[in-house]
Amino acid sequence: VAAYDFSLERSETGRAKCGCRFVHVTDSEISEDSSYNRQWISEVRQTAHTEKCAFIVHTGDICYLKGMQLHAQLMNTQNMGMPMLYCLGNHDLVEGDYGEQAFEDLFGPSRYSFNAGGIHFLVVPMTEGWDFRPGYDEDELADWMRADLALVKPNQPVIVFSHMLFHAKN
Repeated sequence: VAAYDFSLERSETGRAKCGCRFVHVTDSEISEDSSYNRQWISEVRQTAHTEKCAFIVHTGDICYLKGMQLHAQLMNTQNMGMPMLYCLGNHDLVEGDYGEQAFEDLFGPSRYSFNAGGIHFLVVPMTEGWDFRPGYDEDELADWMRADLALVKPNQPVIVFSHMLFHAKN
């Protein structure tokens, strides 16, 4: 598919029964500490605060070890003034004991879930197309997702963050 085309419409009441605002960033692929990178990061921070967001999420391709180190320095919970969450992309799987080792050392687990605004969020790493082999496989991720979702309340909205489309057999 070359493009996904869809519209968003405001609800009739203008308010959802549950929900929260967040800023979503992806594929920043930074490799240097430049004024340009500091500017767009500052704009993300300002937007997130202006819009009263609950968190900022980056869904991958932070970009290799140097990019991940720079993001950890320039875009973290402390200096963004709110939770800064990261999701593993293919260019974030780098050489190590397992592909996601450096990511986990800098940002924490490569898969996790949380609740915000009455919504259940899952952050799921890639299952294929990585630069270095991860320490998990798609069956393990599918089992983890099933176990996590089994704990979600009936009718609770669920949002999944991942760097890739799911093609896993499970």
